[in-house]
Amino acid sequence: LIQVAGISSGFIAQNYANSQNETTWELMGCEELTYWDGVKFEGRNMGFADGGGTDNMAVFPPLRRGVQKLIICCAIGGEPGPTFAKDNYDISGYFGAVPADAEISVGSGVIAIDVWNQHLQVFPPECCDELVQKILDQHEAGQPLRVRLKMQVLENVAQGVKGGYEV
Repeated sequence: LIQVAGISSGFIAQNYANSQNETTWELMGCEELTYWDGVKFEGRNMGFADGGGTDNMAVFPPLRRGVQKLIICCAIGGEPGPTFAKDNYDISGYFGAVPADAEISVGSGVIAIDVWNQHLQVFPPECCDELVQKILDQHEAGQPLRVRLKMQVLENVAQGVKGGYEV
């Protein structure tokens, strides 16, 4: 028996709550699901969030299916500048290219940059440099920000992406 639950819009849970503090979690109205551990043979209620920030552009599901053409839309958090990869870690994480001086903080604490990059990377890091440069050039020229790239898909076991093909 397999049960699947989808949770979206868990912004409060991701950024302000910590599921280890049950009172705060419940007062903030965060999602809680009954979880059955099939290894330890025990059940309990656990706090869940949507994992926001790790796949805001919904890239992983089509890559898991081997889709070779993607249109990815994103509302970036501010004016493009030289710290684009740092400021938009949800994007640069796909390339394993979040700079070491970035800080990713969620309700339960700070996420180490190397862990974030390893967990999210599905494209080569040099493609992030190309993406950022094109965005900066277009912004400086007063053009709409749109970038077309061809990239190798890298294997990412944590995300269920086999890789080995081009998008």
